[in-house]
Amino acid sequence: MTSKNKKTKTKSKNVKKKAGKPKTAKKKTTKKKTSSKKKIVKKKTIKKTKKKTSIKTKKKIHNIRHIKKERKEILKKDDVRKYLIHHAGEHAILIVQNLIEPATDEEIAKKLKVRVSEVRSTLNKLHTIRLTEYSRSKDSDTGWYTYKWIVRHNNVMGITKIIDDEIAEKLKNIPDTVYYCENCGDEAWTFDEAIDMQFKCPRCGSILTEADERFKEKLKKLYL
Repeated sequence: MTSKNKKTKTKSKNVKKKAGKPKTAKKKTTKKKTSSKKKIVKKKTIKKTKKKTSIKTKKKIHNIRHIKKERKEILKKDDVRKYLIHHAGEHAILIVQNLIEPATDEEIAKKLKVRVSEVRSTLNKLHTIRLTEYSRSKDSDTGWYTYKWIVRHNNVMGITKIIDDEIAEKLKNIPDTVYYCENCGDEAWTFDEAIDMQFKCPRCGSILTEADERFKEKLKKLYL
């Protein structure tokens, strides 16, 4: 083989190699483009899910604020506060105001900085007057039950009617003649009770007075 033939062969090989390079480059660019498209699609879907969750949380926050506002307004009423303290103790107002979402007695105690035993007692008392309810779940490993408590919001908002009904029922049983202490003025006794106390106030020792019509109007609050 002559030197000229060798040169032509080598040249043709080089031409083939050069011609093949742009084809491989094109394939790479197409791969890059498709991968970038996939990434963009993924990012868009993530953003959409984030938007959905943020709307849910906003609604939840709005509902909690609305409930707190409604309860705050009704707990301003003296007869409601007196009713809750009388039936469920001194922590009743605090629990009714703050127990918006289900929680255990330990969680409530920690949040309100009250002893667990006192929280438990208050929740049970509120349950007897239908202002709280609980759900129970069992741990499959330990066999222990977990109780989560919640305040019955609709019952709280309708508490004024419950109070009025109770007062009306109690006023039916009040005798025509009752006695009270002019100094203390926040309690009344029947004639038989006054005789047993020798017509003296058990607190300050003052002589008891027979109630007039004006004082009987105040009995509505006294008999909560």
